[in-house]
Formats: sequence, structure tokens, C-alpha cells
Amino acid sequence: NRLAEARVAIVGCGSLGAGVAQFLVQSGVGSLKLIDNERLGWENIGRHVLGANDVGNFKVEALTRHLCATFPQVKSIAGISKSIQVALFDNPAFLDDSDLVISATGDWSADLAVEAHLRSRREARFATLYGWMETNACAAHALLCPRDGPHFSEGFDAFGAPILTATVSTLAPPAECGAGASQYGSIELANSQALVAGLALAALLAETSGTVWRTWLA
Repeated sequence: NRLAEARVAIVGCGSLGAGVAQFLVQSGVGSLKLIDNERLGWENIGRHVLGANDVGNFKVEALTRHLCATFPQVKSIAGISKSIQVALFDNPAFLDDSDLVISATGDWSADLAVEAHLRSRREARFATLYGWMETNACAAHALLCPRDGPHFSEGFDAFGAPILTATVSTLAPPAECGAGASQYGSIELANSQALVAGLALAALLAETSGTVWRTWLA
């Protein structure tokens, strides 16, 4: 019942965020807001919840249709096909009713926008969970930040490079995704999704408190 009443916003519906969304719905979370402004590409389908039928469609719209059709127990899913920066500019209050906001974009500017919003909206009550993977998904991280406590950006330099990493890679990025992503398989991804979703459920069920940082290693 507690999860059925929970309201979660997920920023980023790529391979990580989309999988986390499906895990949460399957676990009983009743309401989701999904925010993403990208379309599904052929390079995505080897590691995404969505498949070839949705190539060319906005990820957030296709994911909303998929989750509503597949899991009828979900109460509501609202999809917003905008960047988080534009969505917050258009409606600064649209995240305020969330119990938890998950940022799974892997994008430094988007994560900073979420963090800045958390600091500025004093009337909001949500905590923020950041999820990201290191190169080739050899490690994944889930960082839960309550309203009052350490901030996500404190773990990175001014250019978004993490101060502490679990792995080191000398591989050049591939051509897929504009050379802005690394190659990894569905097995590594599944562990990364479970890491973030597991911490999200722990936060929603009040099984953990304060700042929590969990890491999965391949």
C-alpha cells in the first residue's frame, strides 16, 4: 500500500532510467513522472526496455505506453518529452509533489539542474537519487541525497569528472550515441538498474535514512 501511493519522478529514460522505471512499477510503485527529450535509436535497442518497434519515437512517450499496457496495476504515468532544464523552466513546481526524484541521465548539466532545483524549492519534500555507470558499466553508483545534507556535485570537479572512481578505462568511446557513451551489455546493465531501483525502494519504504552511496562492481 505504501508503494502504491508513492510518487516518483525519473529524469532520463535511457537504458538505466527506463529499466529502473520498469523495476519500480513491477515492485508496486503507483505513480511515475518520466522526463526525457531524446528519441530511441537503433543503437539503443540492445540494452533498452524498448525495442525496434519504437525506434524513432520519443523514449518517454514509448516507455509510458509500454508500462501502462504491460502493467495495468499502475495508477498513473505522466510522460514529458522535454529536457529537465526546459521542463523546470516551463513549470518550476511540477516536481514538488514527488516523494522521490531519480536522476539517471548520466549528463552533468542535467544532474546539476536537478540538484539546483532541490536546493531552491523549499516547499518541495522530495529526496533525490542519482544513478550513473562508469565506462563499460564496469561499476555503477546510486547516491541518495536528502534535502539537507551533502550534495551530489561535491563528488565531482567543475567539469563533471568524478573525484573518486572504482575503475580505470583506456578504451576510446565508440561511434554509437555520438561517442558520448560506452559499450556495455544487458547483464551489466541489469545489475546497475537493480542497484538504483533497490535504493529507491529502500528510500520510499523508509528503510534507510540520510545520505547513502551504494556501488556495484562487475
